[in-house]
Amino acid sequence: MGRIYKWKTDYQNWSKETMTAARKKMEIEASTNTTVKKYHLHDAILRRYAKSYFKKNLPVNAGRFRCTFTDKQLENLKLYVEDLNGRAFGLTREQFSTLVYDYADTLKISHRFNSKTKKTGKDFIQNFMRRFNHSLRKPEVTSATRLVTFNRTINLIINLLIKFKV
Repeated sequence: MGRIYKWKTDYQNWSKETMTAARKKMEIEASTNTTVKKYHLHDAILRRYAKSYFKKNLPVNAGRFRCTFTDKQLENLKLYVEDLNGRAFGLTREQFSTLVYDYADTLKISHRFNSKTKKTGKDFIQNFMRRFNHSLRKPEVTSATRLVTFNRTINLIINLLIKFKV
């Protein structure tokens, strides 16, 4: 899968709302050909979904690749990474890759990650960083004393700003 994939086809260029409206219109009064022209759908697709209207839901995904994680799982992963960064235990790309693989294994999710290296690919990492506007870099070595002192100083500055409403 490419890093920035461009669709080369107009496959599934309709929304769920459009398809539902077209099926209802077709049931009530209009012919298939009229509905196809009005809603700009392919007639074979409309016929297929009208035929299975009560049997199935509309497809969630068009294409070969499926999302490994749900939005909620990705959000939890993002919060965990941000929490680690806030504690000055940032992650490198390698560590993040291993973390995501272990996360998928722990949740028993079927995935397409590399089983030999037990890591995700570059594409997953780049898409994750692009989606959440996040960056992974090598964390600096910082002692706990320096962190505590730094946090105390910052808290004093913030309290002064609040006190004088600046």
